[in-house]
Amino acid sequence: MKKQIIFIWGWIAKENYLSFADYVEKIEYNPYEQERKKWTDFFADKLWSDYEFIKIPMPNKYFADYGAWKIMFSKIFPFLKENFCLVWHSLWWTFLIKYLNENSFSYLPKNIFLLAPALNDSEEEINWSFEIKSNFKNFEEKYSSKTYFLHSKDDFVVSFSDFLEFKNIFPKSNFIEFENKNHFLDLEFVEFEDLIKQKF
Repeated sequence: MKKQIIFIWGWIAKENYLSFADYVEKIEYNPYEQERKKWTDFFADKLWSDYEFIKIPMPNKYFADYGAWKIMFSKIFPFLKENFCLVWHSLWWTFLIKYLNENSFSYLPKNIFLLAPALNDSEEEINWSFEIKSNFKNFEEKYSSKTYFLHSKDDFVVSFSDFLEFKNIFPKSNFIEFENKNHFLDLEFVEFEDLIKQKF
């Protein structure tokens, strides 16, 4: 039975519909521009023979809503196997923390990998319904030691200072820093592939 890698990319959580509409108004559209491939596209291909790679299509990533994402996220549960890990990118980690503080899995994930996670007070995006109002107690007790924080010093989306702050918040977790991986948008991320193979 293959191990499962459950992956979700970043999102944009706007404060309200007006802020969302303003964002859409500013989007530049070019029908001839090809969609930029991400390293996750190649990541899945390289590990496909050893792992089952699953992407969850969350609703409206440009106007993300916690309630809607919670419903969609629950649809993966019937397909979860006992041996799975979770991979989250950017501000999306706040959904995971909030969800794990309020709910539980039938099986606990073997590992959690957080790539360039941002704190609630990040100025880059508004957390809106994803805001974490409770403490991290449940997460710390059940998941902290099996969680890996990855961040690059040259990240131009999420400040590296967030990574340093996470070290204070989750002292039992694992922290890996890079020098030149930006926001983990490059097509090659061999270091993460190796980490998955070593730890999961």
